[in-house]
Amino acid sequence: AISCGSESNCIAVGEGIQGSSPYVCALMTKDGGNTWTKTFESTDHSSLMGAVMTSETEGWITPLAAGFSTDFYHTTDGGATWTNEQTLKGCYSTYLDARDGLTMSTCLNKSGSKASVAFYA
Repeated sequence: AISCGSESNCIAVGEGIQGSSPYVCALMTKDGGNTWTKTFESTDHSSLMGAVMTSETEGWITPLAAGFSTDFYHTTDGGATWTNEQTLKGCYSTYLDARDGLTMSTCLNKSGSKASVAFYA
């Protein structure tokens, strides 16, 4: 996923394998994509598909943790620091969006047969 809080400030997230471990990371740009800085990385998470910037400095990412739960990380300083605000068990967040002060995440269950939605004001 990629999301921009302005024309110049954006976040991009991705996943892969580092050695034999799963790996996720978030990259931020403050110059419209000319340069990117890694602001979050983890081998404790196996997937990272959801990201949304709600302003130039505030945003959310949703890496999938062990035991099939999603951690909802929040930044208010443009990605310099991330705080785990909540963990939802049985949730695989595949998409984040934000409108009018409300952030929404879709969550799939382990089999992908059931979807739910989490909201953050």
